[in-house]
Amino acid sequence: MKTSLVKILCVDDEPMILESLESVLRRKYSVFTAKSASEGLALIQQQGPFAVILSDMRMPGMDGAKFLAKAREIAPDTVRMLLTGYAEMSAAIAAVNEGQIFRFLTKPCPQVLLLSAMRDAVQQHELITAQKVLLEQTLRGSIQALIDILSLSNPRIFGLATGIRESVREMALGVGLEELWAVEVAAMLYHIGYMILVPEIAEKVHSGVKLEPAEEEKVKMLPKITEQLLEDIPRLEPVRSIIRNQSRPRLATAKLNRNDAVEVGTEALRIALAFDQLIKSGMSEDSALSLMKSRNTVYDPELLDVFSSLKNLQSGLRNLKEIKIAEIKAGMILNDDLKLRGGTLLAPRGYTVTQSFIERIRGFPADSVKEPICVVVKTKEG
Repeated sequence: MKTSLVKILCVDDEPMILESLESVLRRKYSVFTAKSASEGLALIQQQGPFAVILSDMRMPGMDGAKFLAKAREIAPDTVRMLLTGYAEMSAAIAAVNEGQIFRFLTKPCPQVLLLSAMRDAVQQHELITAQKVLLEQTLRGSIQALIDILSLSNPRIFGLATGIRESVREMALGVGLEELWAVEVAAMLYHIGYMILVPEIAEKVHSGVKLEPAEEEKVKMLPKITEQLLEDIPRLEPVRSIIRNQSRPRLATAKLNRNDAVEVGTEALRIALAFDQLIKSGMSEDSALSLMKSRNTVYDPELLDVFSSLKNLQSGLRNLKEIKIAEIKAGMILNDDLKLRGGTLLAPRGYTVTQSFIERIRGFPADSVKEPICVVVKTKEG
């Protein structure tokens, strides 16, 4: 099977230069061309993502440095290179600082040098993509395994992590955020600090019982403790920021930046945690959402609308069903605490069943788990 060619974008206001670039590069790459910065930005939106963007420096309307800076905002993983007919140091510095370019080439650029630079740029893009996969899949999968293990030892604390992660993820998707890994990982790891709570306080927190002032102070410190536990793990800076921000109030006049993973993750997690706490206190979903909407300066209104729509949609797609343990499936949500007949909690109400959890409960002796169990299941596809 023929492998599709890597897509690159060349931007220059001189048609002859574009024709020359395309002639040299089209044998190895799928080449797109634009005669202006505005046309280039439109192509990034319509035909992207591109592995590499090669732009001329001196163009009318918007120069190459500013164009590459805007291109970086739209497609941060794309490798950027600058081609210029003059070697002014100020232009090079502007391009590096504003567009964070990978390489600076001068006109006329020999064909051998152009092909070599393009090859290096494509390899750099492959490296960036590989790192992204590592973060989004390997790291997230490893953390999910960790949370699954912790939920076995302390189901009250970690049993709801999967549900909260899904809520945060759906909110982030609802406002168009593409970089989801930090948002999801922060939601999964948020409760790590709760491991230090004594059982009595932990039970109060997860049952929605009002805390004493001294107990409230201990709970307020938990995001900071979680952040400290994670500080030695590389590449988790945005995750730590999302968790750290949970102890800080939202600015009432703040407007959400949909492209900022930390900002979206901070506010989405704030909403998911608050909703979860209100449900634990005995409120219905409708009442909890109404109360949160009345506090319109506490939660981001755009994300709260997405969350409210999500909950309303889910209520129409799901129904309660009583089943036996042998019938339980991944993705089902427990409508009641799941306990052994002796009273030991296996998973709390609201827990989203995972495959590892199924393997665990099926390892218990027959009749050791109370049956039937009540779960929330989908009644139709959304």
